[in-house]
Amino acid sequence: MARHRVGHGKTHTLGGPLPVKWGADFLRGSNWEPRVMTRRQAERYAQLHIPKHLKKAGFTCHVSESDPEMHGGHWYRINCSK
Repeated sequence: MARHRVGHGKTHTLGGPLPVKWGADFLRGSNWEPRVMTRRQAERYAQLHIPKHLKKAGFTCHVSESDPEMHGGHWYRINCSK
């Protein structure tokens, strides 16, 4: 997996586990910490948890990776669109 720099000498693995956002906040576990998933896990989570009314209307979920320089952090975001 490719690695890239993320400010202050930190590095992240592209495609590796990252926190996941859906809507305005992170998905949270039972201990209120952000849930960390791989991209494939986030895609599977989105397919299983898309609201029924959106699915019925023809929406699908997509997972994108944030850019630390542009978005101020590194995470996966789940979006629903037609």
